[in-house]
Amino acid sequence: MTWILISILIVTVAVGIVVALIARRKKLRGEYRETNYRTFFAIGLVLLPMGIALMIASLLLDWSFVTAMPLLSIGATYLAIGWAHRGKQKT
Repeated sequence: MTWILISILIVTVAVGIVVALIARRKKLRGEYRETNYRTFFAIGLVLLPMGIALMIASLLLDWSFVTAMPLLSIGATYLAIGWAHRGKQKT
C-alpha cells in the first residue's frame, strides 16, 4: 500500500516540475497569456448554486455531502477570485 502512495507522490512531483518548466519557457518566450478572470467568475456562478442545491438535497434526502462539498468550495473560490479581480476582467 505504501508503494502506491509513494508512486503517486513521485508522479505528482514529476508532473508539477514539467508544468513549471513549460510555464517558465512560455513566459520567457513571451507566449504567456494574461488570466481571464471573467471566466473564473462565470464558472463560480455556475458551480456555487449547483453545490448549494446538492448540499440541500443531501441534507434533505440523507445522502452523503461528499459530492456536494467540492462543487460548493470550488464555486465559492472561483467566484471570489473573479470578484476580487473584477477590474482586470477582459470584455
